Amino acid sequence: MKSPTFDETFYLSAALQTVHQGELDQRLPRKGVAPLPILLNYYPAVRATGGVSRADIWKGELTDPPLINRARLMNALLVGIPTMLLVFVWLNRRRGYLAGLLGAALLAFSPVMLAHFSVATTDSCFTLMGLLALAALTGYWKRPLIRTLFWVALTVALAISAKYSGIFLLPCVLVVVVLATAQQQLTALSLSQLWKLCQRMMVVFTLFLLLMMPLTWAFHLFAFAGPLKAVPYARTQDDSHWIRILGRGPSAQKIMDVAHRELKSPAPLWGILHQIEHNSEGHDAYLYGEVSQGGWWYYFFLVWLWLSTPVELVFTVLTLILIPGLWQPARKNLLPVLARDQTEAPSTEDETSETVPTPLAPCV
Repeated sequence: MKSPTFDETFYLSAALQTVHQGELDQRLPRKGVAPLPILLNYYPAVRATGGVSRADIWKGELTDPPLINRARLMNALLVGIPTMLLVFVWLNRRRGYLAGLLGAALLAFSPVMLAHFSVATTDSCFTLMGLLALAALTGYWKRPLIRTLFWVALTVALAISAKYSGIFLLPCVLVVVVLATAQQQLTALSLSQLWKLCQRMMVVFTLFLLLMMPLTWAFHLFAFAGPLKAVPYARTQDDSHWIRILGRGPSAQKIMDVAHRELKSPAPLWGILHQIEHNSEGHDAYLYGEVSQGGWWYYFFLVWLWLSTPVELVFTVLTLILIPGLWQPARKNLLPVLARDQTEAPSTEDETSETVPTPLAPCV
């Protein structure tokens, strides 16, 4: 309440620079920061100031607190409340009013969620956009149509533009596309059917990418983050990806020089590549008095235990216990299909006796 977080100064400076120059501040994707939370929360808060350029983007000013407080208010209104409403509406449609009310209450009274909704950072915005993407993906699973695929592409673009960690949604979309296509197309386990399935899947996923990529760039205001290759050929290190792919030589030098001098990198591409490179190099993490750049496999498990409220921990245990029961509706839906496919039992020698259908085998 009394001071900004470490990131808020950076986001405010980038928003002021965006307003000042009339285009997205290149330092956002260059630092691996997706711009959507800054455009949603900070841009409206600083637009009336006319913007200002700061040489040190991490250095704050005494006039920053009112602007950051406005951005926090925007985050609560545009991200926090919509997240709670989304959870309520989704659960209300799936399981009724009481389930929706309980789910929204778990967010409304969660100290962790309240903390993120009360500061103008990127995590809460990514939570909202990620939930929207999963909701759209669920809709596509139920109705695999072109219009539902468009909503998937739009919401995934929003999630990636909120935080570049959103690229984890791409393999999720691929899996759902494969399953939804198999559900529609696969009628027999033959090579021809599998080939048609692969063709259909590739067409659908390619269409998704063709929709998603320009939408993602649009949420970056169609900005560039610099040359496609940051440094010329002469300054390229031997461990660079360019050298690993192209090697060294006259042809490789010509390609790299053209990429450095004439080609520009779209902002989302630069930001995603920056995060991939940053994660491959490692990041300082702390746990139990130890510092590591590779992290610990049990880190997030311990964080969940320490930061969750008793109510959240109880519901986690209940969820794990009740997971086997979630398969019951699927089993019930499968029984009519088995009944239709069930052949009649052979009649007995007495043709006048009634034919007794064979009982359904237990569905495992």
